[in-house]
Amino acid sequence: MDKEDTTEFILAKKCLIMGELTPEMDEGLKMALDRESYGRTIYLAFARSAAEDGLNNLSKLFRAAAESETVHAMNLLDALGEIGDTYSNIKRLLTEEDCDIDTTYPTLAKEALKEGRSEASMAFNWILGVEKEHKELFRQALPYLEKEDDIEEERYFLCENCGYISQGVAPPKSCPICGAPASEFKEVE
Repeated sequence: MDKEDTTEFILAKKCLIMGELTPEMDEGLKMALDRESYGRTIYLAFARSAAEDGLNNLSKLFRAAAESETVHAMNLLDALGEIGDTYSNIKRLLTEEDCDIDTTYPTLAKEALKEGRSEASMAFNWILGVEKEHKELFRQALPYLEKEDDIEEERYFLCENCGYISQGVAPPKSCPICGAPASEFKEVE
């Protein structure tokens, strides 16, 4: 075994003790999850750009790569043990939304303004508004889950400009977060 192999062996042994993940391995899994999730988003952005350039086949390839990254991310989430039962998942999301709403996005929006990055500040404020809606939608699901029922069937419309989710028979005339017209909404299937 050369020095490089020995180092890899020692690191692998350090990260795997009796089949359990150590914090070092968890950090590696989280880093990989971040990379795969970011990669998915980048591929989707590239797909949109290619479609706008009339390169539909290349757009399709980018979308396929994005779905591949999603498979990778899901496998990493499984390895991390991040997914619980649905009720626990909703409770966790509510806690995470509180953090985003109370601290993360307001702080980032203010910092962006201080740096003269108005577009970034606007994006953070839109995210903040949408996260508040996410929290409310998830909060509404809890009573159903407490009775071990599914939520009622609903139509959902996504604002493709800011990510706001509307529910009902049709999208709103304009987005309450970013002001985009109804034509910017797509129905989520």
